[in-house]
Amino acid sequence: MVKKILILFAALVFSAQSIAEEVSGVTVFPHLGKVRFDLDSGIDINNHFGVGIGYQFESPWALELILQNTNPDLTHERMGDVDINTVSVNALYHFDTDRKIRPFASFGMGKADYDFLSEKDDTEVLYKLGLGLKWELTDSSSLRSDFNFFKGNGDGNVDASVSVGIHFALGEKKPVVLPPPPDSDSDGVPDSRDQCPGTPVGVQVDSSGCPRDDDGDGVANHLDKCPGTTNPRAVIDAQGCYVMTTEAVSIELNLEFDFDSSEARPEHESEVSRVADFMGEHPQSDVVVEGHTDSIGPEAYNQQLSERRARTIADILVENFGIGSERITSTGYGESQPVDTNSTEEGRQNNRRVIAKSSGETEVIQEK
Repeated sequence: MVKKILILFAALVFSAQSIAEEVSGVTVFPHLGKVRFDLDSGIDINNHFGVGIGYQFESPWALELILQNTNPDLTHERMGDVDINTVSVNALYHFDTDRKIRPFASFGMGKADYDFLSEKDDTEVLYKLGLGLKWELTDSSSLRSDFNFFKGNGDGNVDASVSVGIHFALGEKKPVVLPPPPDSDSDGVPDSRDQCPGTPVGVQVDSSGCPRDDDGDGVANHLDKCPGTTNPRAVIDAQGCYVMTTEAVSIELNLEFDFDSSEARPEHESEVSRVADFMGEHPQSDVVVEGHTDSIGPEAYNQQLSERRARTIADILVENFGIGSERITSTGYGESQPVDTNSTEEGRQNNRRVIAKSSGETEVIQEK
């Protein structure tokens, strides 16, 4: 039995990893339990009680002085009872579990004093070997259970005991400082959670360890030359900018004039402002202003009248809206391009007109 326990103890020592430092300082272990003597000893099973006073080092190791007492009956031909007091010094080695339950192994030696009621007293040296567990209750106390084998030098018998008590640590608990988890690219996100290993140094990352993309355009912040591209339907280039495309744009006005008149009507200015606004938005655009008349009167006169009408609208663009004259072309077509019949007054009125046409190009965001 002792050989098996030694083998188990050796396996635990060599296979377990030592734990981080626990509370160092003085320890106290009041306990109760049962002690079983070898059948050949003539001593019956009995309760025992005791106390341990020890010191926990800043390591897995501790030393403990154990005082125990038991008063078993004698069996077989032996009569009466015996008062047994033991004292031993034990070394304890704790194993790492990363849990509140901590196993330990112990070994030591001491002596036992046997005070027989009907026989001569005796004393023998004890050798002890044991295993135990501590269940942490608070920072400074644990529920502790010990299972020990002990053997005296006076005979070949191996005895056993089990104890349960509260283990008190009177020292100051030092905080356990765990090493930081591995972070190969030093981005602040542990390798276990890093979905983008190898992030360049200095690049801001999100909680997954990937370069941040605040505008969600698929281009990381450190590569994005156009932050704020948030249109989800837009095509984005490799620099994080919108892909632009050119579209033709135009505007056209149709302004009627009174009979035989080239003077602007009051409502003309608000209409002409639309062309001016368009030309302001498209600086590369030009405008063509075309004047027209009905067929009443000489053809040559109507030609001059259409030209005056065209110049009236051109002058409004220059003088009232600041459009450069070099961007304006005005021309007259007389009565040559009617849009309605000249046989009725309504048709002739429709032909007394100025048409303004402006065209240009604009850049728009290309969509997917």
